[in-house]
Amino acid sequence: MYLLASGNSKIGRKTYSFSLPAKTTCRPTPWCQEHCYACKGLFHMRSVKELYERNLRMSKEIDFPERMIQEIYERKIGWVRIHVSGDFYSNEYLDAWSNIISNCPNTRFLAFSRRTDLPLDRLTQWDNMTVRLSVDPSTKDYPDGLLPLAIVEGSRFDHLADEVCSGGCIECGHRCWDDEHNVLLHVH
Repeated sequence: MYLLASGNSKIGRKTYSFSLPAKTTCRPTPWCQEHCYACKGLFHMRSVKELYERNLRMSKEIDFPERMIQEIYERKIGWVRIHVSGDFYSNEYLDAWSNIISNCPNTRFLAFSRRTDLPLDRLTQWDNMTVRLSVDPSTKDYPDGLLPLAIVEGSRFDHLADEVCSGGCIECGHRCWDDEHNVLLHVH
């Protein structure tokens, strides 16, 4: 049983993902409560919900980092999107991902997060990892820090965007995976 799911038409088939249940690990803003894409469509399927619940349980196991590292090497995975659904939920979970990222230097990792209360810089110390702080129309305060932003269209921070997401990682060549700029995301 694999931990990582293969990609889709948006992120590409060679980009794998590891997701957790929406709202269980997230700290959704009022806007996100209403518009969260991970609470719509295919995410409502029982099989998807069960997979994400299983992932949450497995992410708390002591051997989670070792299992993930082994899978990345065995499957020769080059791109991992952490959390299409869900978010970082604890310092221990951050440490697990830091262990994974540091031990897989030939794999590129990307995560979007709202967790300004956790030390996400533990992850960005590795050159193969980008974390984007997510802001949306209900985000009131500028998220101070050195992390690039993922700005949901219609927020008070739209003017900080350096470029607009095309909606497909393959189309744009994985530009969000480059931590040099802020990206404006369209609502989907």
